[in-house]
Amino acid sequence: MTAVVATPERPTLKEEQPYVEVEKNRHTLLKLGVVLAVWVVGWALVSGNDTLARPVNDLTGFQDWLNQLRDNVQVAATDNWFFHGVIGNFVDGVNNLFVQLQRLFSTPAPPRPVPEVGWLGVVAILGWVAYAVASWRAAVLVVVSVLLFGVLGYWQESVDLLIITALAVGLCIVIGLPIGIAMARRGWVSALVTPLLDVMQTMPSFAYLIPFALIFSIGPPARSS
Repeated sequence: MTAVVATPERPTLKEEQPYVEVEKNRHTLLKLGVVLAVWVVGWALVSGNDTLARPVNDLTGFQDWLNQLRDNVQVAATDNWFFHGVIGNFVDGVNNLFVQLQRLFSTPAPPRPVPEVGWLGVVAILGWVAYAVASWRAAVLVVVSVLLFGVLGYWQESVDLLIITALAVGLCIVIGLPIGIAMARRGWVSALVTPLLDVMQTMPSFAYLIPFALIFSIGPPARSS
């Protein structure tokens, strides 16, 4: 019978040990205390000041500045190189593309009483797309839904909404994809865009319509009296 002699374990070297990153102290309580102190000081300074409702026609200096900015943008939209040349041509191009897609899918294309693709053509295309990217169940659901557009009398409005959604998604991909790649490859781009995205996440979606309606002239046309 032979005895088994245990050999002492060799101590692991520093290079063989797993790397553990030491987290830095984030001083969370201190930062929260500073924020709370700022809020308390701000409340103490403005408490009871300018808290009453103002008359409708009584505008503040900030509101007057916004109105002046709106007027300047509307005046510059007629001959300014950026608003008229760049933004104006971009809007005209998107509108022309939308009109062409309307003639293909939603509105009658004279002298034909139906769109160029035809009602059944639109149903077939959307059903094929749903089957290609999802399943036959999704294709059946899409076909039934599109047929209900016509049965309920909302064909043009519903297909126009689909066209606008497709154009919006396409523009988001064209603009957002290069920005995302640049943020992944360049640290300064990520440092510049990330705070802007963080601020935008805290704002309601309809708040974005205000500058877009002003710059791109979105809204009902003005009526002449």
